[in-house]
Amino acid sequence: MNYEDGLLTIDMNKSSSGRGVKHIKIHEMNNMTLFSDTSSLELFINDGAYAFTTRIYNNSDTIEIISNKEIDMTAYQLKSIDLEPAK
Repeated sequence: MNYEDGLLTIDMNKSSSGRGVKHIKIHEMNNMTLFSDTSSLELFINDGAYAFTTRIYNNSDTIEIISNKEIDMTAYQLKSIDLEPAK
């Protein structure tokens, strides 16, 4: 992902089975919430004013975030749950 001059660019060529590059015009980015699991990525910008969802196929167990500005970030490692059919 790259945000510059009011344009968010999301390059999925390496992890989304050839889905290419997507662009979203955002005049000002105040906050971003990102959810990712084994095969999906959901991105909410400015408290959900902009949203983006895609399938991802990443061979890595890590997510790397690089910023040229100082950012506040919180990461949560979630555990899986097992569901059983109702009786």
